[in-house]
Amino acid sequence: MAGLGIKVDLTLVDLRQSALDKARRFGLRELGFEPRVIIHNVLEEMALGEKFDIALIWGLTTPHFSPWNWIKVLINVWQLLTDDGIFMYEESDRIYAIQHVTGYREVNPEIVEKDRVVLTIYKDRDFRSGYETRLVLNLITNEREELKVYFWDLASSAAFTWIFFNDVDFIPTRRPYTGAVIARNPRRTFDLKALFSQKPSILKQVQ
Repeated sequence: MAGLGIKVDLTLVDLRQSALDKARRFGLRELGFEPRVIIHNVLEEMALGEKFDIALIWGLTTPHFSPWNWIKVLINVWQLLTDDGIFMYEESDRIYAIQHVTGYREVNPEIVEKDRVVLTIYKDRDFRSGYETRLVLNLITNEREELKVYFWDLASSAAFTWIFFNDVDFIPTRRPYTGAVIARNPRRTFDLKALFSQKPSILKQVQ
C-alpha cells in the first residue's frame, strides 16, 4: 500500500494461537510487516481503547455463532469501528444450499483424502440456542470432537447486522448465494421506529 501513499495497520484477533501465528506469517509475506495479534474471545467484550476503519471476518465462519452470539460479535464490531467504518464478512445462504443444492445429511463427508477421511455426524439440536451439535470423526486416526454449528441464511445474518449499521449490502462472489456482506456506518443512535421507513441497499432490488 506504500505505493498508493496509504499507511496500513493490521490487527488480528482470534482465540487460537496457532491461527494467529499462521495469519501473522501471511501478513508479513503480503504486507511487508508483522500485524499485531491479540488472543481474545470475540464473544467477550473487547475494550482495546482505539477505533478501526475496517473490520473483517472471513472464511464463512458465521456458523460458529448462534443468533444470540452473533449479536455479541456485532456489538464488539460496532463499538470498535469509526463512525464511517465498514464491516465486511463472508456469508452463504446455507438454508438455500440445504434445501435446493446439497440436501441435508446426517452423515456428511467433509474431507476425503488418501491419508485423511473426516466425517461429521448429527448428534442433537438445542432449540433455544439454535445450535446443532455434530460429531467430527477422523476415520484414519479415530480422533473425534463435538462441533456446534448454526446454519445461517443470508437474509437473517444481514438483518441482524442492519440493526447495528445504517446500511447493509451484499456482493455475490463464487455463487449467487455466496459472497460478501458489507455493512456501513455504525449506528450511534438507535431510533428503532426509523427501521419501518428505512430500506438497506441489500433490499433495493427486491420487489
